[in-house]
Amino acid sequence: MDAAKAELVSALSTLPDGTRFGVVFFNERVDLLAPGLTSMAPGSRWTSVSFVHGIAPSGTTAAVPALRQAYAARPRRVVFLSDGLANTGGDGATLLAEARLAMRHGVRFDTVGVGNDQDAPMLRAMAAESGGIAVSR
Repeated sequence: MDAAKAELVSALSTLPDGTRFGVVFFNERVDLLAPGLTSMAPGSRWTSVSFVHGIAPSGTTAAVPALRQAYAARPRRVVFLSDGLANTGGDGATLLAEARLAMRHGVRFDTVGVGNDQDAPMLRAMAAESGGIAVSR
């Protein structure tokens, strides 16, 4: 979790002002920084970094419901930081099937696999099939 939080804070700190973004955190439940997308500005940067620092690990992984929340904001790009092991609200097959549907609507996935136990093949497939980048930490 510390590695994922550090990656996310690093990514947020490099976004230029005016960039529209959202943060969806998930464990056994889903928490949003804000409904929809937020425009990056000094205040929203501080709020988003504070939100990330307040995240505490627990329980299982509700990746499918989290990505559904992300899709509701109609993003063009999703940066998915996860071990990829969906086990609450849908499994890895559902996660990939719904990601492929989002790809047909132009969504690009960049994936950051975190943790020792990750579904690296699924994370790589999401990125490769959408024209994104996959990295593992």
